[in-house]
Amino acid sequence: MVRKTSVFIFCILLIAFLSFSANAQSQNPQSIAIGALLPLTGSMSSQGELYATAVNMAIEDFNNYLNRTNSPYRIRVLIEDTATDPPQALQKLQQLAAEGIRYVVGPYTSACVAAVKAFADQNDIVIVSPESTAISLAIEDDNIFRLSPNDTLEANAIALYFNALGITQVIPIVVNDIFGQSLSTLTRQMIGRKGGTVAAPIFFEPSTTDFTQIVQNLSVQVEAAVAEVGVASVGVHIIGFEQTIDIFHQAKNYPILSQVRWCGSDAITKNQKLLEDAEAAAFAMQTQFASPMFAMEVISYPIAPTVSVVERIKRRLREASGQESDAFAICTYDGIWLGGLTSVNCAPSCDFETYKNTFQRMENIYIGYYGPPLLSAAGDRSMATYGFYTIREKEDVLKWELIATSFITMINFGELAIPNRNEALTVAALLPLSGSWSSQGQSSARVLEFAVEDINNYLAHEGSTLRVQVQIEDTQTNPAVALEKLQSIAAQNVSRIVIGPYTSANLQAVQQFANENNLLLISPSSTATSLAIPGDNIIRLVMNDAYQAKALATMMHSEKIKAVIPFVVNDVYGNDLLAAFKTYFEEMGGTVLDPILYDPATTDFAALVANLYEKVQNTVLQYGPFSVAVQLISFDEAADIFTAANQFDLLRSVRWFGCDANARFEAIRTNAETATFALQTEFTASTFSPEIDWIYPPGQGRSQQCYMENFYQRFYDTYGVGPTVYDYGTYDSLWLILWTYIGAGLDSPAFLLKPRLYATAAMTTGYCGQSTLNEAGDMKYGSYGFIQLYEKEGNYAWDYAAAYHYSLRHGEYLEYYLSTDPSFSKNWEIFQ
Repeated sequence: MVRKTSVFIFCILLIAFLSFSANAQSQNPQSIAIGALLPLTGSMSSQGELYATAVNMAIEDFNNYLNRTNSPYRIRVLIEDTATDPPQALQKLQQLAAEGIRYVVGPYTSACVAAVKAFADQNDIVIVSPESTAISLAIEDDNIFRLSPNDTLEANAIALYFNALGITQVIPIVVNDIFGQSLSTLTRQMIGRKGGTVAAPIFFEPSTTDFTQIVQNLSVQVEAAVAEVGVASVGVHIIGFEQTIDIFHQAKNYPILSQVRWCGSDAITKNQKLLEDAEAAAFAMQTQFASPMFAMEVISYPIAPTVSVVERIKRRLREASGQESDAFAICTYDGIWLGGLTSVNCAPSCDFETYKNTFQRMENIYIGYYGPPLLSAAGDRSMATYGFYTIREKEDVLKWELIATSFITMINFGELAIPNRNEALTVAALLPLSGSWSSQGQSSARVLEFAVEDINNYLAHEGSTLRVQVQIEDTQTNPAVALEKLQSIAAQNVSRIVIGPYTSANLQAVQQFANENNLLLISPSSTATSLAIPGDNIIRLVMNDAYQAKALATMMHSEKIKAVIPFVVNDVYGNDLLAAFKTYFEEMGGTVLDPILYDPATTDFAALVANLYEKVQNTVLQYGPFSVAVQLISFDEAADIFTAANQFDLLRSVRWFGCDANARFEAIRTNAETATFALQTEFTASTFSPEIDWIYPPGQGRSQQCYMENFYQRFYDTYGVGPTVYDYGTYDSLWLILWTYIGAGLDSPAFLLKPRLYATAAMTTGYCGQSTLNEAGDMKYGSYGFIQLYEKEGNYAWDYAAAYHYSLRHGEYLEYYLSTDPSFSKNWEIFQ
């Protein structure tokens, strides 16, 4: 295979440290320092302790990663205490600058960030704040970056909350600093747009300790508002840090203040000291105090498998710190990783412009625990989910509990309660357990066992009696049988949403029946373009073959192939993929000859392969052997075709390309004859590849790698083989179905389930990646990997040679990979 960087359409492999020699990597690693400005004392001290735990955890994990990749670097973090005080924050940043630090995580409050901004801009220091949100700090081209969204989005969420409660008059009590002023002003605007009224804020200084007069003034205003519109239409909005606790102490003395609803801000949400203060916590519960916090996991919770990883780091933080984690602790963790990646990918002596540009490139491709940061032009996170939390007592223990969510770019507001039901929710699955794609069906049956176990463990953890079970039917990879099985499922009213069928031919056979009988079908593997029909009842957690065809055509074109002879299964899948490939390849100047088609039931390929030999012979005479390729579009019969083709020397001398239905086929790898044929022909199969970015991860985003590695390892340890690429979508499907039913109602008809399923998918990042569907119900974004067989010391293994990406942020590009050690065995380092 040609492996030259000049054929890159676009490449974002930035991990420069991989090029160092093994000796340099393993001996005397070079220490790189970054800084952290944490509120270890002052009005955010309880959170500061949590953030320090997150910093130390990130250091440990990142250095373990560097060691695992034989990097010549290690990072260390110089931690300074801002005391939640702007002048001290500036003083501590100046100390870090004197140490040569040019990347700092923190400060956390907007007042502290404002205090250090001018110095950071003037002295070439990148400031990455996990928590600052003031809109006045959203300035383009400065050195301030924020891993949280600015106050515009939180204000919108708060306005939605009050509006949902029917509260039309709001009295704000606000800390008089840049954060309080910003959020108060924006919230007033957002509530006004929804028809509500906000009184002039009652401000208090950050240093205030006696709130007697302030709370008395608040009670007077609340009494007047209640007299005007009634107690149910009045709310108090408190914007403050741990001063909130002292305000609650005073407020409990005024009966009117206990009768109205209170809402907070992210400055106090999930605060441990508030939980531990009996009087303040009692007042919070009496007023049904709810407080918002940026928390990306709540909207997809627990749809996306990424949530299990977020929950894992939250558990680690909880066990290490003794308090509940929050979004800002997770952003702190990601901030350390971004600083480490920036530093190891930039020469120590590089100028600041290069350093800052490196950070922005890392941010652009990094996938953290909350996914990609997606920073705006002003350097703030541009998309946000907010959870509203309240204090509740469970088993004599006070805890913060999620009661509502607000996803700002597509509103999904309100509590999503998990129902109790003693009867199991049954989901039907049509799998090809036998027939020409039995390997996939059997693998998917195994992964559904995992999904059922995970879902039921989650439901039990949440205190719900609801359970999920899967009824699996074997389609035998036969369209007629698939239809018969679906008709039986419908007659028995087993399930209104069905996983499968898997092949496009089987899906085509049941399509009309599903549409006519209001059954929703989720196929994790069907890709035929002719089945991409807007408005039907078919959803596919995979990209359709138009994407695969373009990836294949681009790959062959870059490999200098000029003429292609297709050898194709004669069904809807084979014909659709061939037609799309022919269009793209000919647009690139290539030639696609008439195909050799075979019936799906074929078992003897001798005559067909002899015909192929004649076509290849004639084509080679015209184009030469290095410009000719065979395009094999088949299922498990690929091994039989290889065996027949191996009888012809000429067929071993040209390139062979495969497709997603025969990629990584174990019968080829484990048979010496077919494995040798695959090696000789450099057999390269394209396949939808959800896992590609953790095998060759641009930016080394830990979240994506971690959950994918855990999934792979768990499967491999249990069954001795890895999951197929379509097993990821199979797992995702069952979670999507569960939360579609819960969101729409367990007994909802299909016409209500369908829009809910689309909305759920739009807010999900699962094992298949971003699950946003196009108008035809197919996935919009993803990657196609190109798989080849490699040999090492007599063993054979499949590994990636290249990938074609369809990216939301980066567009389309082909990327080659340098040869790595093939995956003969799995020895993952899993961060638990």
